Amino acid sequence: MVALIQTCSEMVIPVGIGKNSMFQPQPYSFKSLADECKKLYGVSPRPHWVTTYYGGHVSLFFFLFYVKIITFK
Repeated sequence: MVALIQTCSEMVIPVGIGKNSMFQPQPYSFKSLADECKKLYGVSPRPHWVTTYYGGHVSLFFFLFYVKIITFK
């Protein structure tokens, strides 16, 4: 049960089923996920929580800076 609540509140993973599958097509819809989470657990999904909390937004400047340092050492 805890994993399902965490999926709704912290770790939003966009997974859908396309037309080229043996399963029935079921495209990903954030709105349907949000509605289901609100109905079942009373929480709203936070899709950017992981990168906000732990970081992960690397700018191009810092990426190129570190590549340059590693390359020329």
